[in-house]
Amino acid sequence: MWHEIERYVPSFPDAVLSAVDNSGYPVSVRCRPRLDAHREVLLLDTDPFIGGVEGPASMLFHTHDERLVKMRSCVLRGSLREEGDRWCFQPSSFIPGQGLGLFRGYVRLLRQGRANSRRYLARRRLTAPAVPWEEIRALMRRARAEDDGAGARRKI
Repeated sequence: MWHEIERYVPSFPDAVLSAVDNSGYPVSVRCRPRLDAHREVLLLDTDPFIGGVEGPASMLFHTHDERLVKMRSCVLRGSLREEGDRWCFQPSSFIPGQGLGLFRGYVRLLRQGRANSRRYLARRRLTAPAVPWEEIRALMRRARAEDDGAGARRKI
């Protein structure tokens, strides 16, 4: 796990740390973690976790361009703890996401997304909504025809 952390985490400018506050509510904050010299924890900048408590936590690292493409991401699961005057994150697992060149991350994303959707619908006794594919295709054809007429094409 630490091999992946050392390889990928420094390439992200910051992370989103998620845990619970002292009332038991979920809270997320941006932070700039850095690796410690002993490969045990990620040290957090200043005190980004005001109101947080020690316990289970996660860190999402992600970047994308202004069009929300070229996504790169990974997640660390672990625990949050306070050591003296600083907060530390102890990772227990590395979960690769999009754009890291790890095919298993894409496969996991697809499988988990489908499974999560099925569980969500089942818990609420709902059926999956019908997607009006023919209407969508008609809109795409119309947009392409309009773009062709103007001499410029947009990517859809």
